[in-house]
Amino acid sequence: MLMKLVKHTKTLQATGLMLFALGCHAEPVGGPEYTVITQAQLNSFSGKAIYSTENFVYVGELKAGKRHGYGVSYGKGSSVIAGQWQNDKLQGEAVMVDLAANSVSAGHYEQDFMVGTGALTMGEDVVVGEYKSDSPMPLDPTCYKAGSEIPCKESELFK
Repeated sequence: MLMKLVKHTKTLQATGLMLFALGCHAEPVGGPEYTVITQAQLNSFSGKAIYSTENFVYVGELKAGKRHGYGVSYGKGSSVIAGQWQNDKLQGEAVMVDLAANSVSAGHYEQDFMVGTGALTMGEDVVVGEYKSDSPMPLDPTCYKAGSEIPCKESELFK
């Protein structure tokens, strides 16, 4: 039970940090509320919602049943994605955290792919560079380990 609590606490901490990093804040009292919606309501719903399936929970804006606007998706496998969505795809600034893989990626997304300047981490290793939508790693990357620049061939991300 304690391990589940520790894991849950880490997820909440990571989510809080992502929300803060993206400039999110609590709504004032009396501000927009979230509606819990069912599968039957999903396709026609637009607005702020809480929606869950067997694989994930989504808290954020929907348009005609699709993630659209700002939202946070909590995956069953300890992954969290916070960012801007358009027609159910990441579109704009987003942060993805995979606690199981000890990995974080942050940057600008277009149609679910990171493009432009972005960063990917795994453990102590960080790779920063220009991403293209057809490549999981950046072109001409700069790599770091524990805060110091290293040759990318020494990074766990390139092994």
